[in-house]
Amino acid sequence: MAYNPFSIFRRNQKAIFAVVTVVIMFMFVLSSGMTGKADFFNWLPEWVRGKAKKGDALCVLDGDRIYPRDLEVLRRQRMMASKFMIEAAQETGFALNKELIELKTKATPQVVQKVQTAAMMEQFGQAGSVDRSIQEILDSPLSKEADKEMARLMRVSSSLFGSLGIAQRAGTYFATAANRPGNDRDVVEFMLWEKKAAQMGIEFSEDNVKQLIQKEFMGFFPSDVNVRKAMEREFPGFTLEACLKALAAEFRVRSAQTALLGLSTRSDHTLTALPLFNPVYELFEFYREKSSPTSYQLLRVPVESFLPLVTETPSDNELRRLFDERKDYEPDPSKEEAGFRDPRRVKVEWVSVTGEEPYYKKSAADWMTRTEMLAKSEVRGLLVPIPGMGPAAWAAQTFAPGAIKEPLAFAEYEHKKAQHRVQLDTNWERPTFSNLLGPLHAAMDTSVVKPQNLAALAGGIAGSTLGFAGPYVPGNLLTGAVVSAEQRGRIKAAMPLFMGSIPGPGMFSTMVASEAAFRTNLPEPLPIEAYKPLFLTEMSEKKARDLAVDDLKKLKESIDKLTETGKARESAAKDLVADFIKTRGVKTGVSADLQGEHTIGDDPGLAPLKALKDKGLDGSDPHSGRGAAPLIPFGDAFFWFRNQETGRRESSSGNYKPDFYPEGAARSASSAFAKADPVFLAWRTEDKQAVGLQFTAAKPRVIEAWKRIKARDLAKAEAERLANELRTKPGESELFMYQNLVDMQAQLQAKSTDPKAREKVKLFRLDNVAPMPISPDFSGRSMSGSVAYFRLTPTKDMPYPTADLHKALVEERTKPPKTVFTQSDRPKDSYYVIALLNRTVYDDARYRHHMMGLAAAFGGNQVHDGIAGEFQREAFGKARETVLGMLKKEFKYVETDEQKKRLDDKEKKGAASEE
Repeated sequence: MAYNPFSIFRRNQKAIFAVVTVVIMFMFVLSSGMTGKADFFNWLPEWVRGKAKKGDALCVLDGDRIYPRDLEVLRRQRMMASKFMIEAAQETGFALNKELIELKTKATPQVVQKVQTAAMMEQFGQAGSVDRSIQEILDSPLSKEADKEMARLMRVSSSLFGSLGIAQRAGTYFATAANRPGNDRDVVEFMLWEKKAAQMGIEFSEDNVKQLIQKEFMGFFPSDVNVRKAMEREFPGFTLEACLKALAAEFRVRSAQTALLGLSTRSDHTLTALPLFNPVYELFEFYREKSSPTSYQLLRVPVESFLPLVTETPSDNELRRLFDERKDYEPDPSKEEAGFRDPRRVKVEWVSVTGEEPYYKKSAADWMTRTEMLAKSEVRGLLVPIPGMGPAAWAAQTFAPGAIKEPLAFAEYEHKKAQHRVQLDTNWERPTFSNLLGPLHAAMDTSVVKPQNLAALAGGIAGSTLGFAGPYVPGNLLTGAVVSAEQRGRIKAAMPLFMGSIPGPGMFSTMVASEAAFRTNLPEPLPIEAYKPLFLTEMSEKKARDLAVDDLKKLKESIDKLTETGKARESAAKDLVADFIKTRGVKTGVSADLQGEHTIGDDPGLAPLKALKDKGLDGSDPHSGRGAAPLIPFGDAFFWFRNQETGRRESSSGNYKPDFYPEGAARSASSAFAKADPVFLAWRTEDKQAVGLQFTAAKPRVIEAWKRIKARDLAKAEAERLANELRTKPGESELFMYQNLVDMQAQLQAKSTDPKAREKVKLFRLDNVAPMPISPDFSGRSMSGSVAYFRLTPTKDMPYPTADLHKALVEERTKPPKTVFTQSDRPKDSYYVIALLNRTVYDDARYRHHMMGLAAAFGGNQVHDGIAGEFQREAFGKARETVLGMLKKEFKYVETDEQKKRLDDKEKKGAASEE
């Protein structure tokens, strides 16, 4: 008989129905909320998820515990939203640039040139030049529609790239809500703003978000196709739906912040915005507190001086424990912890050119002779324009005196005169108070005569400079004529400016009339005879350097194009290099041995490259407040490269792959500032990768690291002892403190016989220490100077400064002279005894000079703009902190002492990683 399941049901149907009835009643009770835990089927998944969370709660927000996992998920969502907007901004920038290129072909050439000149001026520090130029084009009745369309598009482009710049500095596109790596407080604050946005009823659908994106980029965002591809590469599992939700959250928070705080920019006038005026006395107090400079004297106490004093002997257990902790790490002098892995090591070879080599000097002379002959024949016969001259100048000057005899010199002379006229027109296009009352050295530069011209002429011109050009008059007579004509012309032209700047009735009209008189009396440039010898010499030197650098570029291209691989390629590259060195007679060198990234700078074979690197780093005061570029280690170029697509620093690989050193040297080789510097081409010839070591092989390094740990305590104690001694010594003047520190330096140097350790006992000074120091502007663009944020950048005396050291210098600056304290560097291999020498407290007279001069009234005062802008930013920040405090109270934000410590510690670690 076949099996029938329904027969079982028929036999037991009463019992089955009874069990089903009980289950249904039980389910009803659970779903009704009678258990006190709300709906069971909602509560159970939440309970399971809660059990799945790892780690302790970081805080409580509106009754909900916030766990590290919650913050990590939200942080990633915010990173995704920020990355989408940055990619969209770049895509918009590409589209704008393409359209701008087309518009420039339709616009008036003079208008395009005007904007390009303004952009160049802005790069050299004249802020706002482009915006003023754009506004003039838009306001001018003479501008064509194509001109105005180009100007409008340039303004959109400028705004777009300004937003990108802010995003790069803030680390997120939505800069009003920070999202710093590892900083949990940023994410918690974002949660607070989200809750407030929800309470205010701020919601955005997907369509709303898409409209907001278009509005963000002023309607120029072309398509999200390329953006989505980029997002898919960086965020596995990326979906546009999830990204739009993340963007909706960002826009909600921005809207809530705007509603409660107002817009943070001065140009947006809303009822809730910050006031557009700065209370004068409050601004004066802010200026005095932020810019009054302090000077310090620092004595460096290096750990190396105390290594010989460590006489203890470590046990094998201590050494093995230290080795096991750090055996997988490579040594890094910027870190406190040791590393016992044998680092990657390379051998580097190089060649260099300067243009002074006989090979290139002869090539340049030959080129000039051929060009001279060709130019002469063209002048006499075909009437072909001389290189460097425009068609109009050629038509007017072809048969001018000296043109046929010396075409090259004549072309250079005309080029110099044209440059001179353009400079005058730029400086004096529109008379202003700042121009008329500012430094007159620009106005006085009324001819192309330069000190080097006079120096060349003073030696006398007795023969041909290059073998084909003779002098026109005796050198001693010509020198006198040059000097006297220059002096007469300058005095005659500039005197009206001095007279017009004297205060009195009708001063303004007098000043304008004086400027007109100045323009009328401008002396004409001296004859070509005064400049020809120097022009030809300069042209020859420049041509020799250009030929040398071009030759080096061709060598690089030849090696890069080699099709062989492995040993065959290396052999072919060696042959190319050997032939190049033999035929050109250039300098070459190679590192003495395989070197690691942090030791390669000490190799004697690379000393010329290191000297050039050091020269570039020491060209300016890194603590002047101007924000000098950070110190880039010498070995960086031979071990790493910057990926242009990702912007990340990646390990370089491969031998005989030549690169210019420093990077970009070939581009600036023809610059007048780089004239005396050699240009290097360098490549790896050997490359040994990092390997792990056994304890026995690494033991000497482990012992050295153990001794260094012990010596750090000795160095720290000595620094504290010296600081206490300095406090108790009589005298508070700079002279007494300096002399006492000199004596202490001598004592420290006597403690060690190691020359390197003695050399590291440095005594140096830090001036102009303030949150926003004011530095003189030697360019003459601003009468009041320039202002920037104080940055403690690496130097030879202080290679690894820390955030704590920077903070201490700024916080202690208001204390009285002879305030002394100590700080360590990042690896704790140097301790610094720091003595406050003096502080200059700015008064109302300085305030008027820096903040209220005529330059401020006419928009040319960088100090006023910087101080006033920071004053408003701080006011906005204080308002934001006040609102955040109210939000925490409103949404019952709670963090225990233990939770506060954990959040603070994580915030410090995040700041240290950014440093």
